[in-house]
Amino acid sequence: MTAAEFRDPHGDPATWTSADHESYEHLAAIDAYTTPATVHLLLGGTPNSGKNAPIAPATAA
Repeated sequence: MTAAEFRDPHGDPATWTSADHESYEHLAAIDAYTTPATVHLLLGGTPNSGKNAPIAPATAA
């Protein structure tokens, strides 16, 4: 979810709770990182998450 996606259903920020404001600020901070890989790492992934293991070299029989 992006900050914009959060704001649309929540309406006027003047009516938000402090928790709503904090949520929006955290989402906006994540939005500052534009690559999905960076967001994935921020949310707990590892650099190798979702990647296949390297292919082992063929051995002579």
